[in-house]
Amino acid sequence: GDMGFWLGLDDALPTLARGKDSEPLRVGEKLRLYKAPCFPEVAEEVSDEVAGLVPGLRRSCQLLIADTGAFWSGLTADLVVASDLLFVICDSRPSSVAGAVRATELCRRMGVADVRRVCVYNRWNPKARMTLNEVQRALGTGVVYCVPDGKAAVDELLCTGDLEELVVLGNPLVGGVDSLMAAVLPRVGCPYSGLPRSRRKGWFK
Repeated sequence: GDMGFWLGLDDALPTLARGKDSEPLRVGEKLRLYKAPCFPEVAEEVSDEVAGLVPGLRRSCQLLIADTGAFWSGLTADLVVASDLLFVICDSRPSSVAGAVRATELCRRMGVADVRRVCVYNRWNPKARMTLNEVQRALGTGVVYCVPDGKAAVDELLCTGDLEELVVLGNPLVGGVDSLMAAVLPRVGCPYSGLPRSRRKGWFK
């Protein structure tokens, strides 16, 4: 996804367009990244190869995260089937909630158990145009995890490739994601110790 850009490393990251000959870039003691192909037609050309990489990567990594975006394709379906957890993320826009409802229905048609689905209300705040109860009803679940709205600081820092600064500042978004990971990762046997207490700069090295 956009993680490489957020870390200011986009030019250095290997692209998945190179398929099985590509190696991820080590950006932390326990974090390695690929980046998605820049052009849609290239993404379609390598989708089968990317799906083929997943079994090997799962064996070599404690946690493998695939950012699929909002539009579904054959690759999306392959990744959904191979996933232990599927995060369905929406925000307060009606169109975003409608997209999450469609994604939920597609998962059910594919036989993905509801227990594998994690619903997340991103950019939540008490004054949002859609309440938590409305989102829960739309998605047909009583459990929706809320990640607070980090306000303008999130867009400003991500647009400049400074994710680390966002973490160091203790933005509400960061705390929400931290709580979300602590709640759901143990369900798939992945221990999560949380963010470094000091949150000093340089912990992405």
